[in-house]
Amino acid sequence: MNIDAHCDIDERELENQGTLRFPDFSHVLYLQVATRGPTCILADQESGYRNQPTTDLVTVPAVVGRLLRFTGNLLHAVPKPAHRWLLTADEQQALLDEEQEDFEVDDDGSDYDNKEEDDWNDDDGDNDDYRVERSVLLFNTWSNEAPLDVRVDTATGALPDGIEIDGVDLMACLKQVQATQSKAWEEVYGLEAEQLRCNPKKSWVTHELPVAAVSESADSIRVNLMGKRNRRLYADKQACLTGSSEFLRSALEQETAVSQIRLLGD
Repeated sequence: MNIDAHCDIDERELENQGTLRFPDFSHVLYLQVATRGPTCILADQESGYRNQPTTDLVTVPAVVGRLLRFTGNLLHAVPKPAHRWLLTADEQQALLDEEQEDFEVDDDGSDYDNKEEDDWNDDDGDNDDYRVERSVLLFNTWSNEAPLDVRVDTATGALPDGIEIDGVDLMACLKQVQATQSKAWEEVYGLEAEQLRCNPKKSWVTHELPVAAVSESADSIRVNLMGKRNRRLYADKQACLTGSSEFLRSALEQETAVSQIRLLGD
């Protein structure tokens, strides 16, 4: 699915207090990739939100096993199709209209895909349109308070709201929870969770950020922004930038190489 440019924030704090609070770092761990779907980061070093988003755009191809880590206040997106930002305004609107036709709103206000259920249950694997093509794990880290109203996983030993027990019973409860959870994990992931372990750190390869490609081309690049104005802090829902469409298209089509492109605001 297409994901417009946004920053991860404490959503409840914005709703209750009207303030934006960002994580220290955002992460993308690429688990299963059968389509490229690069992550695009607007790497403004001051803040992810600016009135005039002149910035360097970093494109990170989806590679199985790759871990992307970036400062939590940076705008990031996954355009689909990858060349979405290079479309004209009319072409983008036509694409939005087409996507809207594929979804309906249920009585409870939630979105659901307007495809036949059988299309999603193709046991023979012949339906390429609905095969999982890009599976990633997204997570943020916070050094101060966690986001508001995010419940702690009870598997860690946290008690449900409203339950109070003394210290001795609490320790016994925690041991029982940990033993039960450990046994369940061992059955699924193997002894000491071997199947979940990443490669040894000494085998990791760090990808240095390349020097930004700069071109005198001034092609139109339209970056859609997610959310209402109080979330995006930008007057319009679309940031109109200029840069080299040739450079950007090449970067979006890279299979493994990270690219950095200089873009200018209007």
